[in-house]
Amino acid sequence: MGAGKGRSRRIQATARRPSRPPPKPGERRPVMISIQPEWSRLIQNGTKTVELRRQRSGCEPGTKVAIYTSFPVKRVEAIATVAAVHALAPDELWQTVGAQSATSREDFFSYLGDLNVAYGIELSDVQPVTPFALGRSGPQSWRYLFADEPEGQEVIAACEMQQPSEGSEIS
Repeated sequence: MGAGKGRSRRIQATARRPSRPPPKPGERRPVMISIQPEWSRLIQNGTKTVELRRQRSGCEPGTKVAIYTSFPVKRVEAIATVAAVHALAPDELWQTVGAQSATSREDFFSYLGDLNVAYGIELSDVQPVTPFALGRSGPQSWRYLFADEPEGQEVIAACEMQQPSEGSEIS
């Protein structure tokens, strides 16, 4: 067969978010962060104030965060503000925020112990929102939100209703 022959059907592209440049230094874009139901509940009731991550997310101090509770709930349930981001060796991170992570020392190191750098995102001003599902599946870990995306509009509106907290920091 010659080039281009034998493929009469065109493959339809699925709708994708347009590629966006990363934020400029000091720019804070709202993010949606996916959290398992048990941890989401603990964040919402104030027991857990630090979300642990194996990789750096788009969260910087002062960033608005929409908390997407993952499977089987699959909806946005709360909004928070990033108070601080800790990027430390796991043993230092445990000493700094372990008590705020609502996990045991054993589970903490089972999850983060093989890393050189682990991340603790301190959340403040956690406020529930009327839960709502997205038009598509939520993020695997996290993603930036954009006002020109249909699923981002409602989340951003909820984020904008919340005022930033003072004294946010990064360590």
